[in-house]
Amino acid sequence: MHINRILSWILTLCIFITTVSAFAEESEIVENALPTEEQEALFHKVQPLVDLTLLASLRCSDQPYEIQISSDLSDRFTETLFALGSRSFSELALNDSYLGNTTLQDTWLTANYLSPHALPSNKVRPMHEDEYTGVSMITCQLDDSGTWLAILGEAYSAPKRFDLLDTAELGSIAWLDTKVAVTLQKDEHAMTGWKLATLLYVEDPASEDTDIAFDQSSWNTYFDEVHGFSIMYPSVFSPEMITKQTDGISGSLPDNHASFFIHYEDRNGRSLKDVADIIQTAHSEAITQLDEAEDLAYVQVANNSQQTVWIVRLTLDGIITISLTWDSTQAPDLSSYAGIMIETLLFDDQSNG
Repeated sequence: MHINRILSWILTLCIFITTVSAFAEESEIVENALPTEEQEALFHKVQPLVDLTLLASLRCSDQPYEIQISSDLSDRFTETLFALGSRSFSELALNDSYLGNTTLQDTWLTANYLSPHALPSNKVRPMHEDEYTGVSMITCQLDDSGTWLAILGEAYSAPKRFDLLDTAELGSIAWLDTKVAVTLQKDEHAMTGWKLATLLYVEDPASEDTDIAFDQSSWNTYFDEVHGFSIMYPSVFSPEMITKQTDGISGSLPDNHASFFIHYEDRNGRSLKDVADIIQTAHSEAITQLDEAEDLAYVQVANNSQQTVWIVRLTLDGIITISLTWDSTQAPDLSSYAGIMIETLLFDDQSNG
């Protein structure tokens, strides 16, 4: 799996964790676990609404449209939703009568979404889709009160809904390289029993076309001549903020809103999973992504106020660990620094160890 694609995946997981933690004090998500029957049943209840919402979000603009609980649904989104829904999502009781009737539109949106909404500014014209676009669930979580449901999934396109495909049609699924995080609030008056609160998604860059571009003058280089590797780190951590140790360096902004470290240790026979498990044990809420083909592990821990990314790289005899921590007051582009740092890591296995 390409490095940048993994980082995009981690960022979506981070969105998922942050969203869940807003509704539950403690949450643990096991990414690789198969969905349980209870999860499948919950997902199938809300699947038509989630799928229609994703499709409308993808089609209403050239720019990504993300639904937030604190902001109104725009008129361009609702216009696209009714244009698509009257044709493709009969389970949601939409038909052509909604295309020009603002009273019906208002009632339907109120019944299905937690966010305030604007109504279409123009009379809606039907939109026709040749294929079904939806979300395939990876995992979902219900909070302790049974009030909030969080879903993490991946977008796809197929001749019909994923769970309705027969064996011969499975090969026709086109994965859209888009990870989706959704939250819903239980409401017995809602059409599916749940009102949709948020929908966020990250489009993964294509591995062949993605290049990380950055201003090299904004980065400094750390050389470890003893262990045979070099790596660049953000120059926002100026020389007076850097501490050198025998096994690496660390840096912290004066206000402690961001910090990093680069650390080397002997491998001592440990596998990639062994090292990642040590971090996972210390942080039960962590999300781990292993790329054993590249000898890379990513561990993400996030809450409402702070996020940390660990990147572990195995060499012939050693382990290089990179960690970046930033809080919610920092600029969003800090989240991309870890990806840039791992791209600049150079080492010589022959001289290592």
